Formats: sequence, C-alpha cells, structure tokens
Amino acid sequence: MWCVLPVFIKLCLEAMDAPTITWYRFAFAGLFVFTFLTKKRALPVMRSFPSNKGGLFIATAFLLCNYVANVKGLEYLEHETTQVVMQLHFFYC
Repeated sequence: MWCVLPVFIKLCLEAMDAPTITWYRFAFAGLFVFTFLTKKRALPVMRSFPSNKGGLFIATAFLLCNYVANVKGLEYLEHETTQVVMQLHFFYC
C-alpha cells in the first residue's frame, strides 16, 4: 500500500493543497483509531500519558511537518520517484 500512496496523493494535489490533504489524513486516521479503540474498550486513560506534555506537542508538530513536507515534495517530483525513495527509506531504516 505504501507504493500506491504517492499516486493517490499526486491525484489529490490537483484539487487540494498539501496542508489540507495532511489534515484529512490525520482526521480520518484519528477517527478510525478512536472508533477501533472504543469498540475494543481499549481507550487509554489520560493519566497514562507522560507528564511532559511539551515533548508530546513537539513530537506531534514535527510529525505534522514531515507529512506536509512529504506531500509538498510531490508537487515537485513525479510519483514514481517518490515510490522508489519511500521504499529505500523503509529498507534502510
């Protein structure tokens, strides 16, 4: 599925900008995970999160920047190039 993602994002870029696509990806993923965990009765308790909320905020901000930059990069590259780079990234990491 990872190699199909750049093709779909490239098609979405014709109608939306990078931050909007990223917002929809995060919103639907969050809704899916929330629904799944609610059905399993496995939602985490807020007390179980780390007390350092700043670190959690920074990590979320950098992840958001990574997603937006990835989609923004597709505006300048062909989706075939992104497919190869994504596979190399997962292979070496």
